[in-house]
Amino acid sequence: MDLAQKILDSYNPTNEISFRPIDKLFSQISDIDIINIVAKIDSEPGMELPPRENFRYWIAEILRYGVHFFPDVAQKTGLVSASPPKTIHNMHRLDIDVGSLYCPNLIDEVVHAAGRVISGRCLDFGCSSGRVVRVMQAAYPEVEWYGCDPERSAIGWAANQFPKISFSCNKFDPPTIYEDKYFDLVYAISIWSHFDEETSKIWFDEMHRIVKPSGLLYWTTHSKQTLAQWATNKVRQRESLDDICNKLILNGFVFEKVYDKDWSADVSRWGLAYISTDWVLRNLLDKWNLVQYRPGYESWNQDVYLMERR
Repeated sequence: MDLAQKILDSYNPTNEISFRPIDKLFSQISDIDIINIVAKIDSEPGMELPPRENFRYWIAEILRYGVHFFPDVAQKTGLVSASPPKTIHNMHRLDIDVGSLYCPNLIDEVVHAAGRVISGRCLDFGCSSGRVVRVMQAAYPEVEWYGCDPERSAIGWAANQFPKISFSCNKFDPPTIYEDKYFDLVYAISIWSHFDEETSKIWFDEMHRIVKPSGLLYWTTHSKQTLAQWATNKVRQRESLDDICNKLILNGFVFEKVYDKDWSADVSRWGLAYISTDWVLRNLLDKWNLVQYRPGYESWNQDVYLMERR
């Protein structure tokens, strides 16, 4: 069996380790609130909670439904029940939506594992309509939160819905509007999983410009675990995955043009990208220190990197 075949047969999913942001939000509601939320869900046709034994998912659903049905629960947690219309870009669309109750756990856990805390000024780069940053702001209201994205309609919707967060619309190429050395933390979820190689590099340079010295960049990308997951779940033909995997082993970076149109993105440079650790070590460590690496940690298939600006 060759190396590519071994990689494609080595899928090993990992789950969240820490739940600090969501537990913090859950702690704001009372036992009476929970009783009322459960009773309301039981009375609604077609709605049900997961089993209490599935405690992590149960907490998330209590928060989601509670914020939707009870204004005082929304006020206590700071969460907002609002789902963008279909004309507005959004990831993981739900009819009852309070934002991502998954990604904030990963960001928080990786940052804390590096001996750091989420504080100061923080940016969600490629925030779309604010699915992650809206929850981060609720969990950490003392932090100064920002979000940017090239999709103008998504930014407009998010700015109207979440006035405590500073949103801006950036172009597909740098620069952003932000000053040099402005942010303590920038996170980018499934953004470098789509840039071509040249665009990846210029945006890493822009992150270096806007992140403070010793500040952090959290980012995710497709890599070997992505291909292994897709092989396990038969998302794509094995021959195609084998070809990508061999190219990734040889070159460290693979880009596929796969979109005819994807909202406002330049689809000549925005497709599916796969980045190896070798590429990161060769291309980024002159300006960044690598402080955390989690293969396949985001969405059970994307690699997570936490880098410190030199």
